[in-house]
Amino acid sequence: MEPPRKTAEESFRLDTLYSLRLLDTPAEERFDRLCRIARSLLGTPWAMLTLVDAERLWIKASCGLELRELPRDYSFCGHALHDDDVLVVPDARADARFADNPYVTEKPGIAAYAGCPIAAGNGSRMGTLCVCDAQARAFPEEDLVLLRDLANVAERELDGPRAGTLDALTGVSDSEGFHALARQTLSFCERFRHPATLAFFQLGEGNIRSELHGHAHADRLLSGFADVLLRSCRESDVRGRVDTGEFAVLLPNCDQARVDRVLERINTALSEYRHLDDPERSPRVHAAAVEYDAERHDDIKQLVDEAAWRLNRQLHPENRPEKAHMKPVY
Repeated sequence: MEPPRKTAEESFRLDTLYSLRLLDTPAEERFDRLCRIARSLLGTPWAMLTLVDAERLWIKASCGLELRELPRDYSFCGHALHDDDVLVVPDARADARFADNPYVTEKPGIAAYAGCPIAAGNGSRMGTLCVCDAQARAFPEEDLVLLRDLANVAERELDGPRAGTLDALTGVSDSEGFHALARQTLSFCERFRHPATLAFFQLGEGNIRSELHGHAHADRLLSGFADVLLRSCRESDVRGRVDTGEFAVLLPNCDQARVDRVLERINTALSEYRHLDDPERSPRVHAAAVEYDAERHDDIKQLVDEAAWRLNRQLHPENRPEKAHMKPVY
């Protein structure tokens, strides 16, 4: 086994890492979501966002693994930290650096690894966004492009919540974060010729106007609906709050014919938030769905705009187009 090396800039790198105040902190959705997307789209059982400390690897976010830390000398990410691009290990059992590594020969039994370094704003590399498999496998260039894209998003999150892309109230991506992740997911779907559909949701204005029922009521409905989306969608689905009472979900590998099943799951989960004793304060949500068409949609913004336009037509029947695909969710 070959322990990862340390460079002359190690002291400066560690000072930067400690200034981020991320070591030994609880899980955060802004990092967890990147691991979920990486694991789902790359088809691996494990994905992690790691930070390389002086003598240990701290796992800030993970999907599929329960490890929180391990010795730096045993880490793949300690090697990836010094790579100029994604470090790819197709078969760790045949690689002299890792063949007798206990995390290869024993549980969890890592056989394949791909890790992209992530850096702080000053360029110092803090750790990696990586995926691992229990089986030896190749990682095609399409996978590496996606991993690089997600690592870029992780880098934007490193400086803390104020520099992040999560909506503070709901815990899902804010508009900027949604568009960034959705753009990358659409790119992946195009490369692999997978369909993608965007579902657009709008809470009734009367539900979220604070002057009618108070700020607390409006906030509860918004955060409650965001929780519905988190529980009802797949790991690979990109969810975000794109305006005050508007949410969007990009559904990769989902065509328009299948989106009704997604809306039905959301409808079922949403019923838990009904105020049976006060119907006027019940959440009312309407939805429109648009399938991505590369010839019509130059980017994710156009897809969101079309879905919002369709929903507006639904809510104003006098202007409704005949073939728009939409339905009230609740």
